Amino acid sequence: MTRQCSDESYHHGDLKNALVSAGLSIVEEQGIKALSLRACAARAEVSHAAPKNHFENLAGLITAIATRGFRQFAVELRASIEAAPAGDGSNCGPGCDAFSRLQSAAVAYVGFAQSNPQLYQLMYSPEMFNREDPDLIAAACEGYNLLQELAASFPNSGSGNLPGNLAGELLVWSLVHGFAHLSIHSMLGPTVRELGLQPTILDVFSSIICTDQKDNGCA
Repeated sequence: MTRQCSDESYHHGDLKNALVSAGLSIVEEQGIKALSLRACAARAEVSHAAPKNHFENLAGLITAIATRGFRQFAVELRASIEAAPAGDGSNCGPGCDAFSRLQSAAVAYVGFAQSNPQLYQLMYSPEMFNREDPDLIAAACEGYNLLQELAASFPNSGSGNLPGNLAGELLVWSLVHGFAHLSIHSMLGPTVRELGLQPTILDVFSSIICTDQKDNGCA
């Protein structure tokens, strides 16, 4: 009876999470193209029909995988922001701590993509999943909202055509996302590889975001 209860709990209580975990493993080991409901069922050691209890189709499973990816991404991004070193005040203004947090978040953003290249590409392949899924939207917004908060420390100095600090948000997001995409496809070149991720991001953010922001933490 004890074993029967244990099996019941696994197959019916944890099956959905088991399938998502199986999908994550397949994505990272074999790539996105290897994903299928049957492959995930085999990896989770359940019948090939079992996924239908939780996912109507492959897109549903991929949506859940992307959702977990976005949640983990937000956790790592938040941890990097909280662990960011405080500025010593020697070469930056009153916003030095904010700029330090922004740099740390940028490094974590690109670092997540480098550590999980296949998952990262899946997360930004909306044609593969249900982009209207509420859990997915909430998970994706967690990370973006952190970048939004960081960008708010650097007021928009653009033409004013975009509302609020949207220009700043898009600048930060475009920089880190573009850098991540180039990085996981090995398109940054030998100079950047030799210099390293963190120094490169520091230079990029200092030269672009710090334009007209000398009083906001830029050297």
